[in-house]
Amino acid sequence: MTDMTGTKIMLLVANGFNQANFITMQREFMNDGAEVTVVSSEKNLVNGFNGEEWGLTFPVDQQIDEVLGSDFDAVIVIGGEQSISRLSENAHTARIMDAFVELEKPMVLLNEAQTLTATSSSHVMVINEVAGEETVAEIKEHIVSEGDLARAA
Repeated sequence: MTDMTGTKIMLLVANGFNQANFITMQREFMNDGAEVTVVSSEKNLVNGFNGEEWGLTFPVDQQIDEVLGSDFDAVIVIGGEQSISRLSENAHTARIMDAFVELEKPMVLLNEAQTLTATSSSHVMVINEVAGEETVAEIKEHIVSEGDLARAA
């Protein structure tokens, strides 16, 4: 267990996100004490995609047009073709991604989310498949170590 108490994590999603990855990330980071905020271009509720069909709806904590990258320690962009397509069409997505790049804060891009930025550096982690506890542990380590570097800079 990684102590992430006080770490502010943005989970960035739009309708059609990978529900299984979302649930895993939200649960794991909240269990480790992180403050997890669901940010979306959707209002009030966002709809996951579960395999080949629509899944559950989840509450949206903040609208994408109301947040700043500087308010968070890290961002995790949940994949899902429909979600990433919707996010890529929203100007606020680019603004948020650019802020994380400029501030050199940790970014985790799951699956299709890697298309949202052309940046490749140590603070950007691309995961093509969330494969259980090992992958989650790697993501947590990335956020903690890259976050420490960003704060030291």
